Amino acid sequence: MRHTIAVLTLVLVSATAGCTKNTSEPTSSTTTTAASTTTTASTTSVSTTTIPASFTVRGTVTSEKDGTLLKFADIEIIQGVNIGKRFQGDASGAYSMPGLSPGAFVARYWAEGYLVKDVLITLTTSDQTVNVQLTPAPPPTTTVTGLNASFTFSPNPCTFSPGPSINCTVDSGSSTGSISSRKWNYAGKEVVDQITHALSFACSDLVGSGTNRTLSVRLTVFDSSGNLSTVDNGVPVTIVGGACP
Repeated sequence: MRHTIAVLTLVLVSATAGCTKNTSEPTSSTTTTAASTTTTASTTSVSTTTIPASFTVRGTVTSEKDGTLLKFADIEIIQGVNIGKRFQGDASGAYSMPGLSPGAFVARYWAEGYLVKDVLITLTTSDQTVNVQLTPAPPPTTTVTGLNASFTFSPNPCTFSPGPSINCTVDSGSSTGSISSRKWNYAGKEVVDQITHALSFACSDLVGSGTNRTLSVRLTVFDSSGNLSTVDNGVPVTIVGGACP
């Protein structure tokens, strides 16, 4: 008996089913936002007040008697800051003093036929308006006794030179009447009982500007009864060699 052994070769084909693993893992995405810090500079504004370097004083010059506007009044600063500066009013009686430094000073006002007037002015932070009234000078007076005050001066004009050297003499010899005494008034001075008198004054006592200026002089004569006669004259003075600013 023929045995046929069928060898069944069982071939196990081991098919490895490829299992494909999805290795794609979810990706955790982290976004980091840098904190942005903004620094704002704080600016402090300091407000300051600037005082002007110079000021102006303006106004009018009028008669104390009736308010008449006085033409071409002369103004001179005789004390304090701005000393020596001179100005003149106009034909309408108005005046202006520009370019003044701050501080206190005395301004002297004068017009023909009027007494001088000194005014204290203080400038701090602004311009000022200063209206000035002048007192009329007393007219020459002759009493019933025949008194008549009169005087001359020499040289004509007088001179004021560096030093200072003043060449100016007044003479009351032309006065008439029964004169028992005399009195000279000028530049804040009083001189008595001199027929002739050599004047002594400072630049600040003169009115006007430039080389030609004026000194106000008053003569009063008296008789034995106390009667009097008075005369006011403007004595011309020439400034020589820049003796006055």
